[in-house]
Amino acid sequence: MAPLATSVSLLRAASFRISNASKAELPQVAALTAQSLLSCKDIFTQPDLANQKDSDAALALHRFNTQITTLLGDRHVEGRWAAVVLIKAAIEAGGWETLKKSIAWARGLLILLKKPDPPLLRCLTIVTLTRIFMLTWEFPTLIREITTPSMPTFVSTCLNNLASRQPTPQELKATLECFVQLLPRHPTIFRQHQDAVTSALTTVFENKASGDHIVDLASRVSVLLHQCEPKNGASDKWEASLIANLHNAHAMADRTFMSIEEDWQSVTGTQFINKNILSESYSRAQEASTPADGPVTQFVTSGYQGLMSNLRLLSAYFASATSAPVVGSVGAVADLLTRLMSNTISTSSTRSTIRFKRDAAREERDALTEVLPRIHVACLEVLSVILDRYGNALTPALQPFLDQIMWIFHASSANVEVRTATYIVGKKILDISGQSLTKDSIAALKKYITACCEDILPTTEDKDPQTSNGNKQQSTMNADTFLKQSSTKPSAKSELAGLKSAAWELLPTLLGQLPTEHCSIALRATMDRTAVLSRHKDAVLASTLNHTSTAKAARKGNSLLPLLAREYASDASVEALLRPRMPILQTGRKATAAETETEAMEEDEESASEADEEDDIPADTASEVPEDAASSTHVSSNKDVADKKQELVNWALNEYVSSKNASKESDAEAMEGATQESRVKRQREDDEVKAVDKRQKSIEPQVTAAAAEDSDDDDEFVVPEIVMGESDDEDE
Repeated sequence: MAPLATSVSLLRAASFRISNASKAELPQVAALTAQSLLSCKDIFTQPDLANQKDSDAALALHRFNTQITTLLGDRHVEGRWAAVVLIKAAIEAGGWETLKKSIAWARGLLILLKKPDPPLLRCLTIVTLTRIFMLTWEFPTLIREITTPSMPTFVSTCLNNLASRQPTPQELKATLECFVQLLPRHPTIFRQHQDAVTSALTTVFENKASGDHIVDLASRVSVLLHQCEPKNGASDKWEASLIANLHNAHAMADRTFMSIEEDWQSVTGTQFINKNILSESYSRAQEASTPADGPVTQFVTSGYQGLMSNLRLLSAYFASATSAPVVGSVGAVADLLTRLMSNTISTSSTRSTIRFKRDAAREERDALTEVLPRIHVACLEVLSVILDRYGNALTPALQPFLDQIMWIFHASSANVEVRTATYIVGKKILDISGQSLTKDSIAALKKYITACCEDILPTTEDKDPQTSNGNKQQSTMNADTFLKQSSTKPSAKSELAGLKSAAWELLPTLLGQLPTEHCSIALRATMDRTAVLSRHKDAVLASTLNHTSTAKAARKGNSLLPLLAREYASDASVEALLRPRMPILQTGRKATAAETETEAMEEDEESASEADEEDDIPADTASEVPEDAASSTHVSSNKDVADKKQELVNWALNEYVSSKNASKESDAEAMEGATQESRVKRQREDDEVKAVDKRQKSIEPQVTAAAAEDSDDDDEFVVPEIVMGESDDEDE
């Protein structure tokens, strides 16, 4: 069956299910139909299908669209729910062809958004309309026809629903997420609703029941509002709002730390003005008779909530993209983080690292001890976002930040959230500046590294307190204790997935970035042991590449390369490390001038000998000589010449071997020897030629008498010897 025919059948089946479903079954049928619409994509995307009124595909598509329009205006909630689900599935599958026909659907969805339907249906309507607007961004014509007329109504309706009705967390989350997606692309439409958006965000920030995710979304929308400024005022608005947020954060910190004697001194000129103003109110709160009017509620709790909101907003400023270049006041932000992270309360010892005022109540101290680790975690999140944004540009300020992180870690290492945050931020700092750390800086990280290794290693079951040396101790106990012993206690570390993941990511950085010459052997052995026992391939590879260079460690031979090759032999990175594919390098020496000249002479000699062998074939010529004397004389002459040539070849080979041995001693001697040898060889060749000529003249009278009868035979007898001699001279 053809693909188009299959799509038509599927679409007909979907229409049949919708038309025959009851009102209560429509939501389930709509969900099932939405999954099958993607298989009908060729029908939804076929151009000019509406003009083909007689085709089966056009009739099936028209019937399906009519059913959706009917369900969109249905009186029952189930019908409207099914219409919203099917509209979203249809526009996802249809693309341009379906979008250009969805103007009526968009208007119907806007009307549906104003009705007092269930909050979940409104959330689904908001998501569907947002998806329609986002799909039109690639088509300017559709933006002009659909998005521009419908967007103002959509924004105002959403804001009215948030203000008039008590929105659920799902509806509030859906609305804020849609604003985050639409505001950067349509700032002019949101400009006229800027005040209403700010009021809605203020309500979210002040609501104590708002979750962290909703507060983060509200912070992102608040930061994006600077794009609504006309002309070129977006950058100035962003910078001004950032400075205002920093001042608000300092004000909330003043309220939170009213019971503390702070040693912090600002480097940007910030003063404790708010503390002086709030001192009278603080005194009245201490004298209050009810807890609601006491310092815990009025100062610690309220200041902590406002400070957390400002810190989340500060993270959103550096995490969100801007429409124009801006100037981020990193120095002012670092000043705020230094103030907040310098106030630590140690939970592992009785001595506190901050100084409380004498009149601070015990309840106030306990409340501050509870909220201070959360403030530190929020500060570390801000620092993490800044590191992601600026990267290597913050290298000069990383060492002070690393020291502050170590202060927080030593003070609150028992807190899981603090430990996780320090692992995450510490990894980012060490990735940038780990190679530049000194021996003292690495020694300060010893407890930090040890805790990371302990968090990675698998947990071991605790020993039974009733057993000692394998024997059960006798004691008086309740009968229920026997039942409790049979049940296995869940490990506490098994629930700390985030902590173990952060430590897992930190270990390769510690092994690969810290200078090995500054790490103690025991500390490096602890990290290597953890990497091997936990089967951490990246950590083992980092340890192999950043092997310790100390002589004491080298004598022990503690390289992890054999373990890496055995455990991860099939890994591509390990294969490249063990057997790198390198190109062939030409390392041979160049030949000297004497060797080059000798090789040229050898080639000339070989070519001459080959030419002599080709020319020295007297068999045919000798057969033409009629006299026996002439024939015997010619054969003996050829034999003598062949013997002489063989002696010459043997002599040349001996001379070549001797010249080779002489060339190894010195280039100058080789050059002189080669010249002398060539001179001697030429002299000997001349002597040989003269001897041949004399021999030829001695046998010439006998040849003349024998050749009187045929002059042509005489020419043929004498010429080969003469020609052979002339060719030898030319070759030499």
